[in-house]
Amino acid sequence: MVVRENIKTATRRQVEDHLSANVVARSELMIAIAEEIQKNGWTQSQAADLLGVGQPRISDLMQGRVDRFTVDMLMIWLQKLGKDVSVQVRDNVFSCAEKVELILFVCGTPDQRILDNVSSLFGRANDKYSMRIVDVLKAPDEAASMGIKSTPSLLKVSPQPMVTLTGDLSAASVRWQLAVADRNRN
Repeated sequence: MVVRENIKTATRRQVEDHLSANVVARSELMIAIAEEIQKNGWTQSQAADLLGVGQPRISDLMQGRVDRFTVDMLMIWLQKLGKDVSVQVRDNVFSCAEKVELILFVCGTPDQRILDNVSSLFGRANDKYSMRIVDVLKAPDEAASMGIKSTPSLLKVSPQPMVTLTGDLSAASVRWQLAVADRNRN
C-alpha cells in the first residue's frame, strides 16, 4: 500500500530517537485514517469535508508528513470516522531482569553508529546485554541458519521471545518494527 510506505518512509526520515515513540504513535494513527479513507473510496476532498479540514491536510496525511500532525488531532479524526482508539503500554522487548543475549549480523566491520544504536536500546547500560558480532561474509552458513536475509540484522536470542530486527537499528526503527509486528500478530 502506497500510503503505508509513504508514512513508513517519512517516519524513518524525520525521527529523532527521543521522539520516536511519539512519531510511531502518530504514524500508526495516520495509517488507520488513510486506510479508512481508502476503504470508503473517498477522495481527499470528501475526506477533508468529513473531517472538517482543508484538502491539503489530507494530502499531507497521505504523503506521510508525520511532523504536521499531533496525536490529539489524529485521535479526534479517528473519532469522527467512528473509530475507538486505545493506548497499549507494554514492556520493552529489551527490558528484562536477565541479561539479554544478542547477535549482530553485518557485512564486514560493524558501523559504530549501529553499535551506538544497539547500546541506546538499553539506555547505554552495556551490562544489560551481551552481543556477539557475526560477519556474514565469513559465516554465511550461520546467517542462513538463523534466517538472516539482510544486514545489519540484530537477533535477540534470549530471553524469549526471539526477535529479529533489521535496518539502521535506531530506537525509532526498532519501535516501528515492533509496532508493525504487534499489529500483524493481532
